[in-house]
Amino acid sequence: MVSIVSLMLLMIIGFPTKSDAIVLDWSSYTSLTWTQSGSTYSTSIDFDPSNAGNDITISISGDTGEFLTGYPYYSPGVNSIITGGEGNNEESLLLAFNWSSRSDSVTVTLNFHYADGIENLEFSLFDIDRLDEGNNSGFRDYISNIQASNDGGANVIPTLTQEDDDYVTIANKGKSSQTARGDEGSADNSDNANVDFDFGTNVVDQVSFQYGNHSSAPSNPGQQGIGLYDISFNKAKPKVPEVGTNLAAFCLCACVVLGRYIRRYRTAG
Repeated sequence: MVSIVSLMLLMIIGFPTKSDAIVLDWSSYTSLTWTQSGSTYSTSIDFDPSNAGNDITISISGDTGEFLTGYPYYSPGVNSIITGGEGNNEESLLLAFNWSSRSDSVTVTLNFHYADGIENLEFSLFDIDRLDEGNNSGFRDYISNIQASNDGGANVIPTLTQEDDDYVTIANKGKSSQTARGDEGSADNSDNANVDFDFGTNVVDQVSFQYGNHSSAPSNPGQQGIGLYDISFNKAKPKVPEVGTNLAAFCLCACVVLGRYIRRYRTAG
């Protein structure tokens, strides 16, 4: 009887299903349309046919006035300048700047337009490195203020993993204050200075991080940039409704009916 009741509950609640990962592959979206409002750039992309409307909006705010917008960078834009060791023709979203102060920075925000949020979110940042050439040439890439949430709830802390700890240091690992800073110079086509972000099974609908220079960078940094690689995730499963009065009553009635049937069966035998 227990197994039958359990089966009935599963039929009511629904069997769990595992969906294939949804991937925003930059090689399919090399031409983005950005809108600008003040110092904020934003673009929205519809890449998931199973989800109506735009699936993600990317916003870049802060000190965006010093984007490298000329050839060959055209930033913010998708190109194969920074490939992170994924192959010479691999695309990433390039964020390239020539800031006039090491205190300049931008905040990159990813908003996912899914009714129940997303889970298993993963992406990488390429080329978080360092160049020691003094003012107007040197820089020290720095990722900080990493935030994620669902419906504005508590901060979700991702797991950050550097490809090579000789090139990148992750401080306060696993804490809300964790940061990633470049320690050595890395070629644009190398994976040495990559950092992977993994949010696990946590449900999120917004992620943001700050990109700028570490306090040890030159006061007037030179040209620098990072690449945001392909974004992979699953749709979050719809929330299971609480077992309320109606469902409890239904299960109770089912048990009573089933019990009566068993008693009649035994009596007849």
